[in-house]
Amino acid sequence: MELLRAINQLKSLRMHCESMIDKDERGSVWHDDVEALNSALIAMKGVWLMTLLEGGEDND
Repeated sequence: MELLRAINQLKSLRMHCESMIDKDERGSVWHDDVEALNSALIAMKGVWLMTLLEGGEDND
């Protein structure tokens, strides 16, 4: 899967998880999922940027 496509898919998944969070429920597993996806997105964007800077292609 291309890195940019994977990043976009993670963003979509994050939006879904955010929509499932019940604001009145503390300790929602959905909140933890959003945090994990945010970390994954940061890492994937770093990989994507390094690939571009090294002159590589946008695929995995």
